[in-house]
Amino acid sequence: MKTMKKIGLAVGLLLAAVPTLQAQFRLTADGFVNAQEPSRRDYVIEVGGADRATLFRKAQFFTQAQFAAPDARFSTLPDEAFAVSGTVCDRVVLSGLSGMTYNLAFRMMFEVRDGAVRVCEPVVEAMYRFVEPAVTAQEAVVPVGRVPLFVSRDYRGVNVTPCQPNSASVIFNPKGDVRNEGAKASLESFFNDFVMALETYLQTAVAADGHTAENALDYWGVYVGTLPAADCEGIRTRLEITPDGAYAMTMEYLGRDRTFAERGTCAVQGNTMTLTAAEGGSRLYFQVGEGRLVMLDQSREPIVGALQNHYVLTKE
Repeated sequence: MKTMKKIGLAVGLLLAAVPTLQAQFRLTADGFVNAQEPSRRDYVIEVGGADRATLFRKAQFFTQAQFAAPDARFSTLPDEAFAVSGTVCDRVVLSGLSGMTYNLAFRMMFEVRDGAVRVCEPVVEAMYRFVEPAVTAQEAVVPVGRVPLFVSRDYRGVNVTPCQPNSASVIFNPKGDVRNEGAKASLESFFNDFVMALETYLQTAVAADGHTAENALDYWGVYVGTLPAADCEGIRTRLEITPDGAYAMTMEYLGRDRTFAERGTCAVQGNTMTLTAAEGGSRLYFQVGEGRLVMLDQSREPIVGALQNHYVLTKE
């Protein structure tokens, strides 16, 4: 069976054209987690201004182009989702002088909605290398063998080969400590490089049409409104966004005689605004619209319920 030797040329071209971004996924003994929010096992690419059908087509096209190989398998799933699986030769490199390499069999799934692509936790299905035939001193031929490498003894995933009880070839030991930094870094870079390239491609493709808040909307200014609250009459909010990427916000808790002030940085990606507090690093998310901001939950999803239409700040 033929296998992929590397990700396609377009990834390298895209990565060369953009600054280094933060890692999207981090490998643990239990699998991949969001590098910035370890409680999550996904990474969301925000691409505002693109409808679901367009974004699905672009994301699937790019993925198929990067993993084009005879053994790569693509499948379309319900609710605008798709998956890719395949094998890459000599992709996992062990630490040490030997430079020993392992083939990687993997699976990735993508869920698409209006303005965003959710990259689900990558799955390592198998890592292995082949041992060439050899002749012993007794002239007995030792056949070709397939030597596996495992994420950890307890790692489980879709179609993942169970760890062999007597195997010492693991990236994480039973305590969850890293045993082989090289292999861990190889896996992280393989998936993160692809996700970074996908994110760059999608944002570039949509931005070229002028359909993002970042280049099409004048979102700087002052926004006001009263946000719902569970323990008071509401939170009267004033949010000022300045062109230098900073914000200042005051929140008055009605009926409780309490006012909270906060400053930090503002970033817009697609049509999603992220406010990061200078103290503590807490984050708030808003969907940017013409003359208004709509608050999102911590998963960057719209807030639903009886009060969902009240999570709005209007530009003065």
